[in-house]
Amino acid sequence: MTNTKISKSTPSFARAGIAPRALVASLAGAMLALTGCGPEMETGGLQAEREIVEYSPELLGEFETAEGVRLTFTAEYESGDGSGDPVVAITELAPINAPSYLERFRERGATSLEAFLALAPEGTEVPAVLRVAHEREASRLERSTEVRELSPSEVSMLATPYASSTCDSYSAFTSSVSSWLSSLTGSSIDNHWLSYQKGGNVAASMCNFKSNRVDYKYAQFCFSSTLGGGGLLTCESKIIVPDGYRVSKSWLNATTDRLVRAEKLENYTLSVTSFIAIGGIPPVP
Repeated sequence: MTNTKISKSTPSFARAGIAPRALVASLAGAMLALTGCGPEMETGGLQAEREIVEYSPELLGEFETAEGVRLTFTAEYESGDGSGDPVVAITELAPINAPSYLERFRERGATSLEAFLALAPEGTEVPAVLRVAHEREASRLERSTEVRELSPSEVSMLATPYASSTCDSYSAFTSSVSSWLSSLTGSSIDNHWLSYQKGGNVAASMCNFKSNRVDYKYAQFCFSSTLGGGGLLTCESKIIVPDGYRVSKSWLNATTDRLVRAEKLENYTLSVTSFIAIGGIPPVP
């Protein structure tokens, strides 16, 4: 394990940069246009409309590292009604010049359980959801189902500086996701989004371009619910991303579409450039 703090209660989303529900405009009834861009990917356009519903995912654990990186583990029920096995999602908000633990866990082929155990202080109760999901995730990563324990030194090695420096330029950002499978990237001062179809092991990321000024932009991650024939897009609350910060998310063993959005703050006068990316997590070498 590493030097982290854990919150077992409802997390302080404002501190983490995650907008509390009271600050987020209602998304019920809103429509997001999407268009197909090949057999696996989908980007903005006008092919199909999906209703967006905001939700609060089941919190499994939340950690903050010594560098100020916050990692949140949640359970997402693709059924839309809480039935079936959930997909475990890990969200990481990294401040300027902080390392990315999430990317290093991906490179190691770690399951959600292994990432949780690496971050959790000794004696932390492990949610049963993570133990149940471990075998499914390991199989989808094409590796053994043995639970791999990461020592404190290994965690430190995995978390070498990475994340926020990639918000310095679009070329650095695209280079940082070049190992993802069938990855798509985008850059815009306006609202924009990318979607990865059919599930699998999926990674997504959003950068607020480092402009050396105080500015903000929203990031949001969504998945298609199987409820109602798959036309419902279920999104967690928007995340407020400050200048130079990067927010990333990973899903293992997903079975429906995943989407990343960047959105301007309402009535915000500054033009804020954001980078977004989505793609498949490659199997363990």
